[in-house]
Amino acid sequence: MRWIALSAALCLALSALLGGAAPLGRVLMTLGLPGLAAPLFSDPGWRGAALYRAQEFPAAEAAFREARMMLNLGNARVRSGQYAAALEAFDAGRMTGDSAAGANFDLVA
Repeated sequence: MRWIALSAALCLALSALLGGAAPLGRVLMTLGLPGLAAPLFSDPGWRGAALYRAQEFPAAEAAFREARMMLNLGNARVRSGQYAAALEAFDAGRMTGDSAAGANFDLVA
């Protein structure tokens, strides 16, 4: 049993050295701990996804806005109850050719 724990700790340390904290964040998201994973991501898209899964919608909205991910921004705004702002985000996504943003626009409108 000690061998497994030691191997796991070694793998986590090696991944942190080689890839930063993001791999650990992905593992935490897989384990269903998005609130703990969010601060580990430097990429705003990943951070927004973790915050969205943690149901921290205003913070997720800010991260998605920084990442210019209009579909996800619109989804976060819908979950926050900001329907008009969500339509604006979906419309901006639709203008870039994102068909899913167009479909969400039609659902919310």
